[in-house]
Amino acid sequence: MSEWLGYLQTLLAATCWAVAGTVAKHMMNQDLSPVVLAEMRVTIASALLLLVLSFKNRELLRIRPGDLFYMIVLGAIGVAGVHYTYYYAISHTNVATAILLQYLAPAFILMFAVVVQGEACSAGKICALCLASLGCFLMVGGYDLELLAMNRLGVLAGLVSAGFFAFYSIYAEYGMRRYSVWTILVYGFASAAAFWWCLNPPWNILRAQYSAQIWLMFLFLGVFSAIVPFALYFSGIRRIKATRASITAMAEPVVGGIVAYLFLEETMTLIQLLGAGCVMGGILCLQVFRERRTRG
Repeated sequence: MSEWLGYLQTLLAATCWAVAGTVAKHMMNQDLSPVVLAEMRVTIASALLLLVLSFKNRELLRIRPGDLFYMIVLGAIGVAGVHYTYYYAISHTNVATAILLQYLAPAFILMFAVVVQGEACSAGKICALCLASLGCFLMVGGYDLELLAMNRLGVLAGLVSAGFFAFYSIYAEYGMRRYSVWTILVYGFASAAAFWWCLNPPWNILRAQYSAQIWLMFLFLGVFSAIVPFALYFSGIRRIKATRASITAMAEPVVGGIVAYLFLEETMTLIQLLGAGCVMGGILCLQVFRERRTRG
């Protein structure tokens, strides 16, 4: 029963992220910029997390003074970078494509492990990487130069988003050796929020006089694309293995594609769907190889 609950929690986390992507695309269709969405997402998330942790467990808010720079880099580069490029990719492609491009992050992590950490690269890993790369080529329309030219900024942003996500994952791993996941999240979100405030002061957003509906969607992004899915995902990891949780979370692009089709009428061609399957298959294989290496 506990294991099934873990799968359910992970699936719900993926659903939250997918729906939030569709909400973000809807907001950008109303001329809101990726910067504003990225800024409001981390501002609301960090404020709510600070409030909750202040009452529930203040120990999680304490860090060593020497680690403050680490937290700033994590937020200003990792969190801010991945959010902005992800939203930019959504604005120039579609929800499912942006999510799938970001799912190439494990491939970047593998390349980092091989080049920097000297990890052995088996034939299976190379095949999985090639499969994911082929899927990316098909999914973004690499076979159609006109289609690729139309989406090149979105595709580039999606690939950069995967790179930022890989950096965030690797960099956060070092911090989690010392601190709770929630400490990493609250300082990462807060540092990202401070970074965006420097570029786009909060009073600019207040002067924009957004409608109550937009503010509700801002709140939705802060809660259901950050706090709730992370809480569900990490709770799921405690019940099932991290690799199984990450594989289950691959339902996100599927759910994202369905929700975007229903509410935004976004579609993908048969070749793009084939590419999406290749990406998910390649990443699935990489995760399985990673679990086997961890066992060994």
